[in-house]
Amino acid sequence: MKKYTKSDPTFNEEITITEPTDPGHADNINAAPKQIFENTLANKKEIEKGDSKERTITFTSGDVEGDAATEWSDVEKMVSGEKHKSLFNKISTMFKNVRYLYNVLGSEDLSQIGAGTVTGIVAALKQAAFLNPTNNLLATILGTSLDAVQGRILKEGQDALQDQITQINSDLILNSAFETWIMCY
Repeated sequence: MKKYTKSDPTFNEEITITEPTDPGHADNINAAPKQIFENTLANKKEIEKGDSKERTITFTSGDVEGDAATEWSDVEKMVSGEKHKSLFNKISTMFKNVRYLYNVLGSEDLSQIGAGTVTGIVAALKQAAFLNPTNNLLATILGTSLDAVQGRILKEGQDALQDQITQINSDLILNSAFETWIMCY
């Protein structure tokens, strides 16, 4: 017996097998085992290349269609040595999270606010809403931060009622004093 090796193996989807009428020569007997061995070497070589562009991966997708992304899903950290199935599941869940963020953020053009970055927009909103809020009881213009034009109307009504109450109390004191003076005389 001799050792058999193949430096440039090729994969073949079929093998030749001996039939009862074939002569028992080593070329005939060894044809099938040689091709199976070459197929094994070709598969090993392909696997070791690490190229999976033509391989089909079966995995559970965490992704959904655009508007169906209604909640955030946590994704575990990717680590070396993971199977493709696990990686694709994590990546698809990340895509779903991106769709969720897009749905939550909407499609309004925010490029003119805070340089268009989320950090800049939040800073601009803090500046507008919390550092210079509108006095709701004095507001006359709609559209300012924390405006409530109705608050001014209510304040004016409250002030008018307070003036009336003060006048009534004053009148009661005067009437009582007048009645007391009359009774004394």
